[in-house]
Amino acid sequence: MCIRDRAGGELRVVHASMLHDRDDIKHEHTDDELRLKIAPAPAVFCCGHTHRSLIRRVDQTLVVNAGSVGASFDGDMRAAYAQIVYDGQGWQAEIMRVPYDYERTARDFELSGYMREAGVCAPIVYKEFQTSRPYLGSWYRRYNDLVLAGKLTAAESVQRFLHNDSMAG
Repeated sequence: MCIRDRAGGELRVVHASMLHDRDDIKHEHTDDELRLKIAPAPAVFCCGHTHRSLIRRVDQTLVVNAGSVGASFDGDMRAAYAQIVYDGQGWQAEIMRVPYDYERTARDFELSGYMREAGVCAPIVYKEFQTSRPYLGSWYRRYNDLVLAGKLTAAESVQRFLHNDSMAG
């Protein structure tokens, strides 16, 4: 999606980056890395995908990663969204945090059928929701080769990860 301000500056909204819809924009990226990920550089580049909020300037571009409305991975259980405003002079952004019905959402994991029907990784996704921390990547890096080699089933790897690994929190 693209929006233009009165001065002709572009506000571009994508899922992750201009390179790929799974190519992250994170705090640890250098300005040179970000220049490649947002090119051609707009006035404002908005994205998400990482579940971690970010507001940063790279040259003349305001880079805004909204994070995630209901599944932030920064330990803050509140919903997050980016408020982006053009004030006639330029673009400003702020990450907003609002409470939501966490207990209802937790119940809905079970009542909706998600925990039964979403597959073997559902308990890891639920743990991510409970803690506002990422775990799927750690589970994948730790167990993918073992599962593919037939040394563990995917379900066994999830159980081992959640019950034995210190990474599971």
